[in-house]
Amino acid sequence: MEKDSIITLDDGTEYALLDELKLNNKKYFFAVLIDKTTGNPTSIVEIFEEEVDGDDVYMNTLEEDDLKQELLMEFSKNYIKNVE
Repeated sequence: MEKDSIITLDDGTEYALLDELKLNNKKYFFAVLIDKTTGNPTSIVEIFEEEVDGDDVYMNTLEEDDLKQELLMEFSKNYIKNVE
């Protein structure tokens, strides 16, 4: 997966991948939920961990709170750098 792309989960929900970080040889993505009716971004955000299994790529919702907090800090730093 790559930043600036849209993914569709098994349940049909779509997320726009806004930012990407690599930590401990794993890729993480900061994503925003896309509204099904309007196609616009919502205020619901998620952090996904990319899992690669051969040719298959899976996006898993990050559940670990400590890691989620660490990644949110890094994503925030990236955002501030890009805005300045």
